[in-house]
Amino acid sequence: MLSTKILILQMSCQSYYEAYVQRLNSIVYESLTLKMGCYQYLKETLHSGDRKVLEAFPLMPIITEALHIDIVITLSKLLEGKIKLDDKRRKRSDRNFIHFINLVSSNRKKLLWRDEEIPSRIIEEHNKQLYDCEAMRHKLLQQRDQYFAHFDKE
Repeated sequence: MLSTKILILQMSCQSYYEAYVQRLNSIVYESLTLKMGCYQYLKETLHSGDRKVLEAFPLMPIITEALHIDIVITLSKLLEGKIKLDDKRRKRSDRNFIHFINLVSSNRKKLLWRDEEIPSRIIEEHNKQLYDCEAMRHKLLQQRDQYFAHFDKE
């Protein structure tokens, strides 16, 4: 957290904001979206019941599972953090959507979006969207934690 504050002081608020937007944009649209498309295709192909596919590409189930795990971990990094003040989860990252929205909210008057001040209603809408998907976030973080835990006894 301290390193983030030092970085903000070294850069202008606007350039830090723009770099942050570019980083999130790159993660979501240049990486995550492609992985999700590949995963969907592989999953549908596996569930098609075509034995020829598995004979030709026997590693497909392993690659599909690896993509699934990578997607869960990436989404978890983007969505982890405290939305409510009474949230008991410890903060693991300051490079996620929640941190970004908080950063924008606290510096709203200093930042430009489309050459205008960022409207507070947009920040409120994004906060509401994150709050509304809390149950999904919780499940996703649980699944992520299971990937890092020991294998269950089978």
